[in-house]
Amino acid sequence: MDIWDTVPAARTALFVVHNGTTLDRLLDVAEVFAGDLRVRVVATSDLSDPFAEGLPEQVASAGLATVPWSEATARRYDLIVSASHHGPLDELRGPLLTLAHGAGFGKYAPGSRSVFGLDAEWLLDASGRPRAAALGLPCPYDVPAVKDTAVLVGDPCFDDLSSLRTGKSSRVVITSTWGRRSLLGARPEIVRTVVEAGYDTRLILHPNIWARYGPHQLRLWLRKSLDRGLTLVPPLRAWRQELADAGYVIGDHGSVTVYGAALGKPTLLAAFPDDEVVPGSPAHRLGELAGRYDPGVAIDVQLERAAGHPELTPLITAVPGEARARLRATCYRLMNLEEPKC
Repeated sequence: MDIWDTVPAARTALFVVHNGTTLDRLLDVAEVFAGDLRVRVVATSDLSDPFAEGLPEQVASAGLATVPWSEATARRYDLIVSASHHGPLDELRGPLLTLAHGAGFGKYAPGSRSVFGLDAEWLLDASGRPRAAALGLPCPYDVPAVKDTAVLVGDPCFDDLSSLRTGKSSRVVITSTWGRRSLLGARPEIVRTVVEAGYDTRLILHPNIWARYGPHQLRLWLRKSLDRGLTLVPPLRAWRQELADAGYVIGDHGSVTVYGAALGKPTLLAAFPDDEVVPGSPAHRLGELAGRYDPGVAIDVQLERAAGHPELTPLITAVPGEARARLRATCYRLMNLEEPKC
């Protein structure tokens, strides 16, 4: 314990923040320690991620205490949590818990056909041993390389969204993942089409887009639609309530679209690069189920034809409603600490 401490925490958990998307998921994990003065949470980042621009400010806005990477690598932690599998995680000392940061494992690593977060290159260290003491999975996956460390934890984000569900509305949420073949990259005109059709429209953009271009640039690009009433949703946390309040979702192969469809929101795909989606993933199944946007048909007609797809839920989580309890059990086991009684 440091002489400057006020609360004598018995354990310290280190959150490794790669980018805004992982920060959003790590804040879900932080909730498992609510009310327990024995556990302190701190965050670090080596800032090597290509989308780390503005990350220190995001972490600060989330209220997390931070330690520099050089300090993080200089001591051992009781628990290390990462919602991504890349970067120099092997430089850190302590039991590592890794998690998915979206709706399952639906994308290949950029420039390869490696399933990001599931293939051996992400799971094993240089000696061929599991990098993580526990690999938290939303559903049972066949991962022989780490069969002894894989743990079924569910999806805390989907559980949270499910608890936020609201009634029917006419609001349209347009959402885009990142990349040239995403909605914003391949069909940006749909934003203006929906706004000019008179819909109350909310735009949710992947945090990587915010990091790459910055808020000022995005607002410049979207100026005409913003002037006509478009709401650009901030990238951290706020998107969840907006998605829960949606009457319709227009999106692509990103996790927000998948979540919206699984919540039962009528969903229309404006962009969907089938060859970029991992077969068998929630996003792949969404591509098989959901209608595709047709610029030759009025948008109101297409939205009325759209359907929700709650049948995606078993592909997103095998244990709906249980993620927090399962994550708590896993974290406390790794810290060798008894769970709080209540």
